[in-house]
Order: sequence, then structure tokens, then C-alpha cells
Amino acid sequence: MSTRELPVLTHGGNAEFLSSELDYEEMVILSGIFRRWALYDTTISPDFRTELIGYSADFEQLARWAGERWRAADPSDALPVLRMLIRRACKRSSVIKLEHAKHWLGRTLPQNDRLVNRVALRWLDEANVEPIPHSLHLLTLARWGFENGAEGDWGDLRHVVEMQLEDLEQWNAELLMKWCFSHEELGDAHEQEQDLRLALKRSNTPLEAAEMALDTIWHMMLQEA
Repeated sequence: MSTRELPVLTHGGNAEFLSSELDYEEMVILSGIFRRWALYDTTISPDFRTELIGYSADFEQLARWAGERWRAADPSDALPVLRMLIRRACKRSSVIKLEHAKHWLGRTLPQNDRLVNRVALRWLDEANVEPIPHSLHLLTLARWGFENGAEGDWGDLRHVVEMQLEDLEQWNAELLMKWCFSHEELGDAHEQEQDLRLALKRSNTPLEAAEMALDTIWHMMLQEA
């Protein structure tokens, strides 16, 4: 990492952390995304427009500090939302909707920071599915899969699963996370959550990942039947 003094970011971002996660090109892309939203979205409030301009300026300043040859020293999975924005910006056919993105950027559920939901978010991105504001990514993935041909052990009870998914959408996010990983025969909650995270990571397609999420929900339904 450069020994030059890092810039102070006006929106409170950690310049050292961001510079270890992002390449120069990625910083430029993010600056452009926030600038376009600030300039062209007519639905946002003046305060939010100012906030977007601040984000854009932060990434522009960081890119200027880094220089064109900058490569991230230690990229990780710690910035799933920014990674999604970058990937979608690189896909010319993919439209990034501010009405959704503004919820991802610090306005999403804290439970979506859990690793299992981060993996679910990556699969939603792969399927080009917009995350639903204030909904668990895991539930959004399950619902998308159910509506797109995902298979499970429910047989003729498909309508029951559909009703359960509709009901779960009304739940408090923290209670829903606890419920998903409270099967009495599958170990403690942490182990169950980690098992699903690994199953999602090992999936080969978004639909397969959705089936893993649906399987978790289905087994909880059976326990409560």
C-alpha cells in the first residue's frame, strides 16, 4: 500500500479499508454511479442529493490519490453492495435503480450483513434480481426461486409453501432469522446458519441456491406442522 497520506473522506468512509478493497477503475465507476444519480434522478430530496454528491466526491478523491495503476491489496467479501453496483455498471444491459440502491447503501436491514445473506445477495445479483428493500436477501432468493421453477420435497403442497412465503414476508427480520435456524434436530442456530451459508456457496446456479433456502424453510414448516 502507498505510504502517502490517505485522504480524509467527507462521508466517513475508511479510506485505508476502501483502498485495500477497490481497484482504481472500481473507485472511478462508483464515483460515476453516485454522480449520475445525484444529477439525473428527479425524485430524490435535496438532502439525499447532497449525500450522493458526497459519496461521488469521496470515491473520486480516493481514485485521484490511488492513481491509474492502483490494484486492491486485499479484496474480500466485505463490500457486497458496492461489488454489486460495480458489476451492474459494467453490464451495459443492466439498469441500477436508485429506488432500490438507496436502501442497499446503509438503509438495509442489519441482518443482511450476516454472511448467509451476503451470499444470497450474490446469487440475486447473478440472477439479475433486484433485492427488495427492507427484506432479507435469503427470503427474496427463496421467493424468486419458488416463482421460477425451484423444486422441493413439498409435492402437492406447493400452495402451502406459497402461503408460508407470503406470511414470512410480514415477519420481523430478526425473528425470521431466528426461526430459519431453529430446527430442533440440526444442531445449534449458528451451526445451522453456517451450514446453509456453505450450501449456498457450493451451489452452481441461482436456482440451486434458491432451492437450498427453500429447503430450510420447508423443514421448519414440517417441524411446526
